[in-house]
Amino acid sequence: MLTNTGPQLSLAIHVYWGLMEGLTVDEICHTAGLAASYGGVPRLALSLPVIDRVLSQLEQLDGHLGSERVLQVLLGSFGRSI
Repeated sequence: MLTNTGPQLSLAIHVYWGLMEGLTVDEICHTAGLAASYGGVPRLALSLPVIDRVLSQLEQLDGHLGSERVLQVLLGSFGRSI
């Protein structure tokens, strides 16, 4: 439901969390699509770039997917730092 109401950072963290729990990229995209059926296509247009940016950031980490490092990268990518 974060695709409808939450800030981008919250959605980004949940995308990462879903991946670490074993969801596939397709499943995450399908879930965003399902949420868009309730919130409308504009919400899908807001969530897909977040998913894309998370996947790009994770790819650049080259296998260093520890939660602390990923959180630092996501915070930086979405305009915050720790």
